[in-house]
Amino acid sequence: MKDLLALGETFLFVFAFIGVATLLLRLGVLGPAMTRKVVHIGVAHWWILYLLVIASPIAGLAGALAFVVINTLSYRLHVFKAMEDPEPGRNLGTIWFPISLSVLIGLEMLGAMTRWQAGVGVLVMGWGDGMAAVIGQRFSKRPVRVFGSTKSAIGTTSLLVFSFAVTAAMTAIFVPGIPPWDLFLRAGATALFAGLVELATPFGIDNLTVPILTALFYVFIASGPLAGPFAAALALNAIVGVGAWKKEAVDPSGAVIGAAVGTLILTAAGIPAYGLLAGFFLSSTVLGRIAGKRRGPSQVEEKGGRRDAFQVLANAGAAAVAALLYGISGDAVWLAAFATCFAAANADTWASELGVLYRKLPRSILTGKEVPAGASGGVTPLGFLASALGAAFIGVLFAASYASLANARIEWGLIALIASLGGFAGSVIDSILGAAFQAQYRCAVTGLYTERPSTDGTPNILTRGMRWFNNDVVNFASTAAVTAAAAGIYAFIR
Repeated sequence: MKDLLALGETFLFVFAFIGVATLLLRLGVLGPAMTRKVVHIGVAHWWILYLLVIASPIAGLAGALAFVVINTLSYRLHVFKAMEDPEPGRNLGTIWFPISLSVLIGLEMLGAMTRWQAGVGVLVMGWGDGMAAVIGQRFSKRPVRVFGSTKSAIGTTSLLVFSFAVTAAMTAIFVPGIPPWDLFLRAGATALFAGLVELATPFGIDNLTVPILTALFYVFIASGPLAGPFAAALALNAIVGVGAWKKEAVDPSGAVIGAAVGTLILTAAGIPAYGLLAGFFLSSTVLGRIAGKRRGPSQVEEKGGRRDAFQVLANAGAAAVAALLYGISGDAVWLAAFATCFAAANADTWASELGVLYRKLPRSILTGKEVPAGASGGVTPLGFLASALGAAFIGVLFAASYASLANARIEWGLIALIASLGGFAGSVIDSILGAAFQAQYRCAVTGLYTERPSTDGTPNILTRGMRWFNNDVVNFASTAAVTAAAAGIYAFIR
């Protein structure tokens, strides 16, 4: 009964906050966007009341689930105007937030984290994300679109500052006596992670991802020895990502996901593995710029020269998973998989950039018939040579990086050979998949071959393949296949 009364008090707090925000909206003191964020920040403090006055997590879970129902009804029936997005139907943030509270209470009940640790994620979402929107909307001058949401440098900086402050305050209160440097690292790493998650979350579900993932990160990473390496890795990759975006090597989404992938690889697998990522990215970018100037803009490729998030994941997603598994297990089998993935991605990129410079038309790898320059599945002698050199480049780079370590557990010569051969095989598989399954169109404007589903808003005519099977799917399938194969081969023959 005591918990039920306390739960009722927390409900009164939330509804009082929403009522004040609604009054400010009606009086014209605040606009719809601002009242939504005021409610967002204020309601996050429900967790503080849950922490202080409710003993049973079951009662807390009941409250969180009740808010899911209430907010869903409000969203459908427009009950609480102060909670509504200025663009109706744009996202379901008011519903995702109490769902995230429910998940965190569930994790508390399972013993995965304490109540106050879960509260770090909740308050980071409340203050960090809330103030990022408030300050960003007020002061940002050059916002960019990332996964359909508007982001700005000042907004992201605000998120980092308030997330750091919230995390530091909670840690200082509940971990008395923690050394100042440890406190700084824990709060800094958590703030950086929360900022990355907020930037990388698509579909407007950051109210779900940020609280849950931030709390998990705080418990399992930020509170341990990896806090410092992670913070340093993310800071470095953020600089690299911004630089690549400024140089138009990637778009904003590619910069964010590239920073995430790079941070994971550097933290989990170390500097030598990160060198393979750098070698792939730098060599492919430089080669693309040089070759692009000679051949001019492509009318065939679906996307331009700037890599987006899907292209980054298609080329490096399997490698990131392998790096994570290597970091967890220390087994070199995953290092072989990691190197082979980048060898395949590099081989395919070099072949694509240089193969189209061949003076004769390419031929389909399946039929041997001539196909337009740049067409998926088309191969040339120059493309095969470039593919072999691109794979060998990563193999040699791996050997140079790991031979100096003199680590008996890493048979660097064998892995370099597997990566070189596997990378070339991956490029061949990529060509086969491209010829057999990738979507190919006839341009509705020019009548020429293209991989673009539309031209200037006009849908093109599908002539072969499946619409969803684009070049990103081809790249991911080929790199994932040789990544898994390399792990199995190395495990068998070592």
